[in-house]
Amino acid sequence: MIYSNFTSRVAKKAKLIDGVNGQFLSMDLAVNDFSKGEEVTQWVRVQSSDPAHLKLAEYFTKGRILTIQGNVKIDQWEGKDGTPHAQLRLQLQRRYHQLLLLQQLLQKLQP
Repeated sequence: MIYSNFTSRVAKKAKLIDGVNGQFLSMDLAVNDFSKGEEVTQWVRVQSSDPAHLKLAEYFTKGRILTIQGNVKIDQWEGKDGTPHAQLRLQLQRRYHQLLLLQQLLQKLQP
């Protein structure tokens, strides 16, 4: 398993989804990087079933900058038309993420 952390922007508001194994949070993040002098955006699907993250989902709104840590996986599947697809997915880690979110919320409340 690959463990990673990075800073990114929330692409659209986080969703709470009722899955087969219970409720989980899902959101897409845009990670900007530079390659050969050009800006490149990498898209990452982030998921968590941690109860603390479910309660904080309303704060994960479009454009918010987050620093996150977790286990990275690559999901691969074949579309209905036979086209292969792949997507980077990160399973959030609880403690580190909570501390960073608390820090961001406190900064927002300061005048």
